[in-house]
Amino acid sequence: MRKWLFALVATMPLTAVAQQQTSNPNPVFRLPPNVTFLSGDTWNQGGTIVRLYGVQSCIRGTQVTVSGDHKRDCGDISMVYLAGLVKNTAPECQGIAETANPKQYLVVCKANVSGQQVDLGTALILSGFAFASYNPDGSPVSMQYVVAEEQARKQNAGLWSFPDFPYPTEILFKAVKSKQR
Repeated sequence: MRKWLFALVATMPLTAVAQQQTSNPNPVFRLPPNVTFLSGDTWNQGGTIVRLYGVQSCIRGTQVTVSGDHKRDCGDISMVYLAGLVKNTAPECQGIAETANPKQYLVVCKANVSGQQVDLGTALILSGFAFASYNPDGSPVSMQYVVAEEQARKQNAGLWSFPDFPYPTEILFKAVKSKQR
């Protein structure tokens, strides 16, 4: 990882939701080593689907050209990056909500990077391997994540360095619009 990323993330506060932990009855937990990553923002933890709140990874099955004519699954790239970050930072997470359909446990996580606690979602987005998520009405879930995404885009970090990478927000908004027709 780049040192600038850790320095920048270390100076950013945890998301507002994470700062409200004292009033949240959901327990704090460490990610166990046996989780199965499903995407760059979601994993299966002992049969429970867990998703990072406010984070959108590249969509599995979409393609990005990594060199010459060599294409890779963009979602797999996001997933591998999340797995590596989790392995190297021992994140601690706290549930903030559950969704009914699909049933998922939404969490915010903090990771230990160079002796400092950083928001895992911000670290993923600043690295360019995940993105800010948006509500169906187009409003961002977290402005902090929107700012981090813009920084990553300006610096061509991670997936932003590939000119043909399939920006997930665009894909998801097109899907929502086509459903509304």
